[in-house]
Amino acid sequence: MGEMKLLVRFLPQDVSVQVDRGISVLEAAFQAGVLINSVCGGKGTCGKCRVIINGEADSSGREMISEEEWTRGHRLACRSRVLSDMEVIIPEEMQIETHQILTTYQAGELAELSPMSFSKYLELSPPTLEDNLGDLERIQRGLGLGSGRLVSSFKALKSMPRILRESGWRATVILDSTKDPLRIIDIRPGNVAERNFGVALDIGTTTVVLHLVDLATGKTVAQASNYNKQIMYGEDVLTRITYAEEGGLDRLHQLMIETINYL
Repeated sequence: MGEMKLLVRFLPQDVSVQVDRGISVLEAAFQAGVLINSVCGGKGTCGKCRVIINGEADSSGREMISEEEWTRGHRLACRSRVLSDMEVIIPEEMQIETHQILTTYQAGELAELSPMSFSKYLELSPPTLEDNLGDLERIQRGLGLGSGRLVSSFKALKSMPRILRESGWRATVILDSTKDPLRIIDIRPGNVAERNFGVALDIGTTTVVLHLVDLATGKTVAQASNYNKQIMYGEDVLTRITYAEEGGLDRLHQLMIETINYL
């Protein structure tokens, strides 16, 4: 049985999040989608992530806070570990100011589309005693490819027998066109060849913008944007580079993945 989660409520945003015991208040804030200023990247040297904590926390960084403020519950979010359910008040000056996130774009005309993947609908003949090719080889033949010119991801290979038989040997394969030989990355029942989408990302220091692109036409069909979660380890690139050089590269990588997955 996993360890019981603790509830942290952030004000004035009035946002609550359940977190593991022992994580920093700064990390809890970012899990809740609440942005706290952290210019130094969580080192406890800038004093910009000062908050007021009502609850039990293991806090250091006392030298950054006056005795009077410490008595009133002022703490550094990056230097405070959550030990109980708590309420955290973020003073206005410690909140990250609202940035304008790109919501419009200008599309350019493409001379030709060259997506990294493409889809192909196949109507295959079922196996017989005389025609007993394996499923992958049968698809290879259906695509008009020679022997050894097609491979498959394990995920697609695992679902291939079921999908082909349940669909009456009529299926759509999604192919990675950047590899030689071609590689099947997905297989779907029926003819869904026209529904093939990709993602284009603009990763900025402050924000990340994602476009859902129709790979058949090159048109953007949806768009989303949000803050780059790496901002919790510094608002500028140089601070993040320093954090990465000090062993934080994997953490920055994970934060980028979390940002993209959220979008």
